[in-house]
Amino acid sequence: LIMVIPCNFSSVSVRMGGGNAVTLKPEDATALRDIPGVQYVSPTTSTRVQLVSGNNNWSTQVQGVDIDFPNIRLWTVKYGSFFGDQDVRTAGKTIVLGSSVADKLFPDGGDPTGQIIRVKNQPFTVVGVMGPKGQSSTGQDQDDTAFAPYTTIMKKLSGNQNIQGISVSTASADDVLDVTERVKIALRE
Repeated sequence: LIMVIPCNFSSVSVRMGGGNAVTLKPEDATALRDIPGVQYVSPTTSTRVQLVSGNNNWSTQVQGVDIDFPNIRLWTVKYGSFFGDQDVRTAGKTIVLGSSVADKLFPDGGDPTGQIIRVKNQPFTVVGVMGPKGQSSTGQDQDDTAFAPYTTIMKKLSGNQNIQGISVSTASADDVLDVTERVKIALRE
């Protein structure tokens, strides 16, 4: 896994900032797909919002990603499916819930696929629920999140024209260093 984030950095003296620049565009992610050794690519962006289903609500991070994201993270879908390419192209109002979010919004359990929830007062269709991932190495609940097409986050929830990062996976762990250098060169160009 290679994470690309915009940042300012100077190794000699003055600046060392991370995530301050807003220079990544969806086209940057597209350009990385053709790099030898790259297996999957996903633009990433996110916003924190209130999700509402009936009388239940939950504030969580909604991550805007592309269709390859589950493959990059080796994350399986428990119910339904991940959204598709058509949803990304049309900025569709589809959402995939993390298992903790699904438990909060649908406490009776079961498969909520096909249910309509409100995201920032807009109706979204639940198309899937991710399988449980558990805590990250820093103790964060990885299942306390939801996923929507990055185009939907940009156009309908945040209004941002830039993406916050790019997730890239390589075909082999042995390729990570070489692919990282190729990614750096491609982004400079």
